[in-house]
Amino acid sequence: MTQSRRYANFLETLSLNSLDELDNYVTNDVHFIDPFFDIVGSSKLKSVFRHMFEKTRRVNFTVDNILENERETVILWTFSAQVLGSISTFSGVSHIKFSAEGLVSEHFDYWDPGKNIFVKIPIVGRLLQFVYRRAAKLAKT
Repeated sequence: MTQSRRYANFLETLSLNSLDELDNYVTNDVHFIDPFFDIVGSSKLKSVFRHMFEKTRRVNFTVDNILENERETVILWTFSAQVLGSISTFSGVSHIKFSAEGLVSEHFDYWDPGKNIFVKIPIVGRLLQFVYRRAAKLAKT
C-alpha cells in the first residue's frame, strides 16, 4: 500500500476516537492550510479535527481519486456532515507532500466555503448569491 493510500484510508476512517493516531501519519511540524486555517504542528491539526467533530455530526470523508508520485499526492474527495440538522455535502482537493520518512509534511485543502457554507447563512447567503449572479453576468460579457 502506498503512503498516499495509507493516509487516505486514515482520513476516510477518521473519528474523534482515532484522532490520537494522527501522529502515525503526519510529521510533528505538519503544515495544514484550508479556507479557515493556516497552522503548523500535529497538535494544532488535531485541534482543528477535534473542533470539526465537536461542531458537526455524521461526518463522512470519501476519497474519490488519488493522483500520486513518490513524494506528492493530490486527493480528490467528497465531505459530508450534519450541521444544524441538515446534511451538507461538498467536494474538494487536497495537495499532500510527504517527508523522506513517508509522513505527511504538508496538507493543503482547496474547497469553496462561499458556496458550501456561507451561502447557507440567511443574510450573508443572499448577498453572496447576488455577487455570484453579478459575477456570472460580467463573465459573459
